[in-house]
Amino acid sequence: GGEATPSLEPVGTVAAGEAIVRTALEAFGRLDVLVNNAGITASHPIEAFPEDAWARIVAVHLTGTFACARAAFATMRTAGRRGRILNTTSGAGLDHVYPGAAAYAAAKGGVVSLTRVIAAEGAPHGITCNAIAPLARTRMSTAFLGAEEEEPTALDPAALGPLVVYLASEASAGVSGAVFTFRRGRIGIGRLDVREEIAPRDAGWTLDELHARLPMLLGPAG
Repeated sequence: GGEATPSLEPVGTVAAGEAIVRTALEAFGRLDVLVNNAGITASHPIEAFPEDAWARIVAVHLTGTFACARAAFATMRTAGRRGRILNTTSGAGLDHVYPGAAAYAAAKGGVVSLTRVIAAEGAPHGITCNAIAPLARTRMSTAFLGAEEEEPTALDPAALGPLVVYLASEASAGVSGAVFTFRRGRIGIGRLDVREEIAPRDAGWTLDELHARLPMLLGPAG
């Protein structure tokens, strides 16, 4: 029952981000929420990853997120709106390793860090920024998810709707800088922070001490 207007700009440049936001303003007169969800991917081994493929993937996922957020943030701040910015990251940028996905994983990891910076800069203006790392079946993800799934609705992208709407609402005003994972209906928090440290050495570390102590941080060998 809503209204929509298309923008055919290829995300990945500041000019495109500005044009997308301008299209929204011309159509609706205001901007309250930005959801960055454009994505592409390609799989190549690291030693043979084509430079142009790397550039395209990083441009869409990371630069596109930055460009649209940059334009939206300026619009929200100038208008004095308590805006909401939602970014899409991935388990590939957190704790899942997908061989062949070097560009995708690097870009999605960058989205996590970018989200936290935007959240910090937006706090004085009432602008929040969060990220979602979903596991859902789409045209892009089918290649690595496979054709079969034990529950037909387990990976339905529509299941993400309520979480997105909540984070876009006034009710989520106190939530910012967070990364939410969403996998088969389960919601969690994605983290890249330091979990454990080993005591510092006043005289610095020797190679033998590092050899003995670093495995304690890494845990038992799998």
